Amino acid sequence: MSQENVEIAKGWLDRWNRGERSVQVDEIHSDVEVASRFRPEPYRGLEGVQQWIDEVDEQFQEWRLAVEDWRDEGNYVVALGQLHLRGRTSAVEFDQKVGAIVEVKDGKLFRVSFFASPEEALEAAGLEE
Repeated sequence: MSQENVEIAKGWLDRWNRGERSVQVDEIHSDVEVASRFRPEPYRGLEGVQQWIDEVDEQFQEWRLAVEDWRDEGNYVVALGQLHLRGRTSAVEFDQKVGAIVEVKDGKLFRVSFFASPEEALEAAGLEE
């Protein structure tokens, strides 16, 4: 089951990076949460995910995550890679090493948490480099 979780996370990220950012009810759990380090409370539910997508698209012309290291941890997937951003108004580009933890429930994205560095994501997952 856990390798299936990696494939679900990869598929979602691949579509995201291609610009396919609509909420797909068949792939997102109704109790989904997206935790961003830029907001104290996670975005919750399908409406919350849509709000997160809208805010990302409002602020950034480009928001792409290139994952270099996928770690299958059974109940969740740790994704470590490089985030590339380009501001919508400023056109300023920014690259940063980041990490994410993706949980899948009932074959759907259930929780996605983003971290400012791979080390933070590994620590949150209770893992070492």
